[in-house]
Amino acid sequence: MNRTMVASILTLGVWASMGHAVLAQTASTPEEANLRTAQQSLDTDSTGRSTVSRTEALATQFKVESQVVENLRTTK
Repeated sequence: MNRTMVASILTLGVWASMGHAVLAQTASTPEEANLRTAQQSLDTDSTGRSTVSRTEALATQFKVESQVVENLRTTK
């Protein structure tokens, strides 16, 4: 059950990220362009996090062991 819930939430996160990327590409005003630049900067910063810290954050959030999150990542 926990694995299904964590996998579902991870899938929703990826889906939401893809939606934001599409919205960012449609910027037409200078304010929107500035927001897009800021978003890309934040995305770059967040990708610099280590896999271990992301795993620990997810495990803490969903109250599961870190190994559960790692197993979900490696399972296809």
